[in-house]
Amino acid sequence: MKVVYSDESGLGSIEEEPVTVVTALMFNLDSQWEPVEHDLFWLQNDTPNKKLLRNGYELHGKRLLSAVRRHSEEASSVLGSALKIPVKHLVPIFYGAVDRVGFEADRSKKPEDELGYREKRLTPYDVAFDACLRRVDSYVHTAFPKERILWIAEHSGYEKSLQSGHLWARATEKVTIDGEEMDMVRSAESSHLVDVLYFGNSEESRALQLADVCCSAITRTLLERHYGILPAIAEPFYKIIQVQIVNDGTPPLFKSI
Repeated sequence: MKVVYSDESGLGSIEEEPVTVVTALMFNLDSQWEPVEHDLFWLQNDTPNKKLLRNGYELHGKRLLSAVRRHSEEASSVLGSALKIPVKHLVPIFYGAVDRVGFEADRSKKPEDELGYREKRLTPYDVAFDACLRRVDSYVHTAFPKERILWIAEHSGYEKSLQSGHLWARATEKVTIDGEEMDMVRSAESSHLVDVLYFGNSEESRALQLADVCCSAITRTLLERHYGILPAIAEPFYKIIQVQIVNDGTPPLFKSI
């Protein structure tokens, strides 16, 4: 059994957060989780300035990056140390990203009566989650064909929508017909996802905290590369985890050049 922990960003103001990102980390609980948790525990314990940790104990990517922008060397050290943990323990990282303006512009091209029931209710978050989830499923199908995936997502207020998306991904596969990508009912191979999506709170889960830190680093990198956000602070941190990002370099969906 593989266990995936995911976190998201880009659900606030579209002006301040033009891209929605879902990031997932996949663990083999038998061999990876105990040493990862050990390293996270000592990182939290050994951080002298507890103000860098949310509530004095929780690793939080945005909080650390904000301190890095203020030229905090300690924040840079803590963030870098956290990002080295999935690399040290060979934890694969995946992400799905969606340009929010581009998503709405693409949907507006289609007449309302041509949109299906699910299409009318899709959000950038749903699409980013689906992209990330299918990448994980495809990876497991290739590398661990007999394994199943238990998915644990951070509570975000979108639980019902994500549960629906999880079920949809289990039942369908992406196919291209006449140059257009479509979701079709799975014909043969079944999904590796177990039938229920679980949710957790980051303050109670070091794994979700690590997913949050990775998501923040990836999101900031996408903002700097594709949206010109300044100051450019993310690349050194992204490079730490780059080797573990399965879909490294994937631009946001619907992003026009």
